[in-house]
Amino acid sequence: MNNKELKEFRKRGKLSTRKRRLKLSTALHASENLETPKTSCYSDMYPYKTPASFGKARRKVQCALPESPRKRTAVLANLAQGLPVKFVRKSCS
Repeated sequence: MNNKELKEFRKRGKLSTRKRRLKLSTALHASENLETPKTSCYSDMYPYKTPASFGKARRKVQCALPESPRKRTAVLANLAQGLPVKFVRKSCS
């Protein structure tokens, strides 16, 4: 294959790829408009799709938190202030 044929071959490949991607994107947008949103049994109570994915996220956060209980409590209290959740602090009595 000489240089000119190679350029034409690549150009045809790029055009067919572009055409295919355009076709896929229009089909995707059309199907999004027609379908009703899917809800899972976890959507109301759990923000994660499965309990396993929630556990994975919790473990990641737990590993990233400080080891010191005082610092860990301070970080969690600060995070909870920005969220609509109740944060109850244990009294040391």
